[in-house]
Amino acid sequence: MIWSAAATFVVLAAAGWAMRGRLLEQYYLWRLGSGNAVERRVAVRNLREMGSVKALPRLSAMILPFGESDVEVRNAAAYAMGKIAPRPEAIPYLLPMLKNRDVQEFRRFAAWSLGEIGRPGKIAIPELEEALRDQEESVRTAASEALRKMRPLEVRPGGIDGPVPLEAAPRA
Repeated sequence: MIWSAAATFVVLAAAGWAMRGRLLEQYYLWRLGSGNAVERRVAVRNLREMGSVKALPRLSAMILPFGESDVEVRNAAAYAMGKIAPRPEAIPYLLPMLKNRDVQEFRRFAAWSLGEIGRPGKIAIPELEEALRDQEESVRTAASEALRKMRPLEVRPGGIDGPVPLEAAPRA
């Protein structure tokens, strides 16, 4: 097999992009601690666009009461959590968001993200069922949609009849 200069370039370029991505991720994680709110918002946006799972603990801390002083940065962090988080490893960070009584957007983003995780996120079903009683319609809607995605549908003689209660769902 002949290894061409072009193949070498492609391999090195790919390795460079991977390294660049990791370095940028580290840089933006570092910028989350900036004293400048605009820099923190930019870092949050870039980490969201990168899908940085490493950012979840930091973003989660930012949305807690007294975690971030700038409201726009807190909202950006909550939105980023919702976009980054459709992965089972994000569940521990999403549950406190779902229970945040201060900001309904946080609860809505958390419910939506849990729904995006789907069946692997079924550990959150009790919290989502509680969110069905939320005062905000958008939170109730997101929780309902999340539950629909997590629970299996049962086919009955009349067709699909909606979500099966967890107790009646077949065990995998």
